[in-house]
Amino acid sequence: MVMPMADGLNAVEARGGRPWKTRRLSPLLFAVFTLVAASGLAWFGYGRYRVNQLWVMAQDALRDHDPRSAMASLDQFTALKPRDLDGLFLAARTARRLGKFPEAKRYLAAYEDRGGSKDKVRLERDLMLVQQGLIGDTDKRLRATVGPDHPEVTLVLEALARGYMQAERWADARQACALWRAVDGGAPWAWLLGGRVCERMV
Repeated sequence: MVMPMADGLNAVEARGGRPWKTRRLSPLLFAVFTLVAASGLAWFGYGRYRVNQLWVMAQDALRDHDPRSAMASLDQFTALKPRDLDGLFLAARTARRLGKFPEAKRYLAAYEDRGGSKDKVRLERDLMLVQQGLIGDTDKRLRATVGPDHPEVTLVLEALARGYMQAERWADARQACALWRAVDGGAPWAWLLGGRVCERMV
């Protein structure tokens, strides 16, 4: 004999049980659920903290004229935030300054593909060519358009100095280093590269 649904529920209640609709999570299950949710939130919070920490570390390293340490932080930063335009561009620029041209091209291409500034891409590609000693007329264009008050002047002078050295244009390299020191007297590489140029010109 089939018992009606309502009678079945009443029978369950009469035996001291609960209808299935009104059963609550057991304390253990609730605790597990809470722990999983808390762990997820903690992991998300740590991820955001780690990303911010890596960005600050990269900025601090660059201010301390330590591009190698900055590059290590930027590699990790872009792995965690592969679509961040500022991170991609700074990674491209830092890799180029270190002479890591394949990495610089990869980061710059990713920056461009994600809608980065065309002017920044154009300048960075010019600096990449110049720094490798592939100067052509690019140095003339850079020197004509980037004056002492330009926000990128120190980076342009650094690339010119390195490129002129690669091309063994020692007088131009010495001039680039002198201008670099005049703009940023605290840049250690301006003094170091200038000293190397003077040694070659003796």
